Amino acid sequence: MKNIIIKYGIISGVISAGLMLTTSLIAKVVGASLFYDYGMYIGYTSMLIAMAVIFLANRHYRDNLLNNGSLTFVQGLMVGMGVTVISCIFYSLMWLVVYYNLMPNFMEDYVNYEIEKMTSAGASAESIAKMKSDMVVYQEMYSSPLKIFLITLLEPLPVGLLLTFVFALVQRKSHSLKEA
Repeated sequence: MKNIIIKYGIISGVISAGLMLTTSLIAKVVGASLFYDYGMYIGYTSMLIAMAVIFLANRHYRDNLLNNGSLTFVQGLMVGMGVTVISCIFYSLMWLVVYYNLMPNFMEDYVNYEIEKMTSAGASAESIAKMKSDMVVYQEMYSSPLKIFLITLLEPLPVGLLLTFVFALVQRKSHSLKEA
C-alpha cells in the first residue's frame, strides 16, 4: 500500500504543482486581474484534476495487490488520504516557489486590486475599511514561509478528503455489486 500511496501521491502532486505553475505563469503574462478574478475556480479545478488520481490509486491497489480483488472502504480511505497528503505537500511547496519568485507582492497587490474593485463599484468607505482590516489578518499569515506553507496545505486538503471518501465508497460498492 505504501508504494502505491507514494507513487500516486507524487503523480497527483506533480499534476497539482504543474498546473499551479502553469496558471501562475499565464497570469503573469496575461495580467494578475485574471488570476484574482478566476484564480479560485482555476485552482479548485486543478485540484480536482490532480486529486482524481486517487481513483486510479485505489483501482490499482484493488486490482493488482489484493488477492481477492476487493477494496474495503477503510483501505480506500487509507490510500486516498495518503495520496492527498503527498499531493498537498507538493501543492504547498509549489505555492512557496510561485509566491517568492513570481508573485512576491501577491498579498499587497491583491488587497489593492480588491480596494480598486470595491471603489469602482461604489462601495462605502466603511465597507472598504472593513475589508482592509480583514485583509490584515491574511497579510500577517503571509509573514513567514512556514505559515504560508501550512495555510496553503489547507486549500487542497478538503478537495482530496472529499474525493477520497467518494472514491472509496464508489469503488467499494462497485466491486461488491459485481459479486451480487
